[in-house]
Amino acid sequence: MPHKLDARNRGWKDAVDGGLVIQIDEASIVSVDFTFWHRSNAYEPVSCNTAASSGREVTLSLRTTAELSKTARGKYECVVTMQRCAPEEDAPVRKGTHADPPVTINLIGLSPRTLARHSAPLRPTR
Repeated sequence: MPHKLDARNRGWKDAVDGGLVIQIDEASIVSVDFTFWHRSNAYEPVSCNTAASSGREVTLSLRTTAELSKTARGKYECVVTMQRCAPEEDAPVRKGTHADPPVTINLIGLSPRTLARHSAPLRPTR
């Protein structure tokens, strides 16, 4: 007798059968029926470097996500990806971190006419 799925898991199964890969947030992972979806865990290293000398308490937000898909052999799979703190040299560099700071544009030296000329919509300035 085939496994009976609830409406949510049946909808995910139908979407995966159609060739989609479903991204699930942390709150929806508890709804996944792991008797049907084969679970495998993956870990993503993230930098958890906090400034100890600043005197402020820093809380970290480590996320857990899941991805539902169908393998080439026809198995239904759920890959749960959990973030873990890693040493700074092992963690990937992301935009906006101290290893890759955001680009700032120096506006000193530009006149108001210059800014008006380069902003949208284009219209003559007086």
